Amino acid sequence: MATVGDPCQYESGFIESNAAQTSWFVPHDLRGLALLMGGKDKASEKLNSAFEVASKLDFTSGKAHANELHEAYSRIPDYYKGKSFVIEVKNNKPENYFIQSALINGKPLSGPWFYHDEITGGGKLILEMGKDKNQKWGGE
Repeated sequence: MATVGDPCQYESGFIESNAAQTSWFVPHDLRGLALLMGGKDKASEKLNSAFEVASKLDFTSGKAHANELHEAYSRIPDYYKGKSFVIEVKNNKPENYFIQSALINGKPLSGPWFYHDEITGGGKLILEMGKDKNQKWGGE
């Protein structure tokens, strides 16, 4: 059993994470987070240590939900098993970060969303990228 104050303990004030994971979730101010941790080098050391601890606990990418204790993860539906959903990106370059067009399962996708049932049975999302914003895509 985890002790009080254990940063890897779940369900102690956190949902779908723990204190060790949530400490890094500051997407709006990563520089500020690094400063609070003592600078970039100290923050890098702490992040590396967090990954090492996660690895020892076998709580790493691809295994996370299987190792969580929450009962919700024991009810993941079988229709996900064996199905593949592929994302293909055309014209993928660092300068091309705007979506020009998209197809989901062979059909045009007019906006930046799709429905759950469009991916659970497997399928394919194709994104065509470009360097200029396409004002006609994503606004519907």
